[in-house]
Amino acid sequence: MKFLLKGKLPKTLTSLLCNEVIIDFNIGGVHGQKRLKDFDNVFDALMEAIRSLHPDPDKELRNAMKVVKKRHFHNVCLQKQLEK
Repeated sequence: MKFLLKGKLPKTLTSLLCNEVIIDFNIGGVHGQKRLKDFDNVFDALMEAIRSLHPDPDKELRNAMKVVKKRHFHNVCLQKQLEK
């Protein structure tokens, strides 16, 4: 995991988790999404890998998930505009 997450986390997070998982989940499980912390082994391994690269892994993971979600919904919006 550490090898795959080298570089900027928002760009490399999709090498571990697919877009559908990132969109359906968030860390705390708020706003009707599923909770990533419920999957203890996956969450702990992900946090350990991020911790080796960044001092605050929780903040980095939240930010990376936010960026990936924004990128996805921006692309969806562009596709809808092109279809019109």
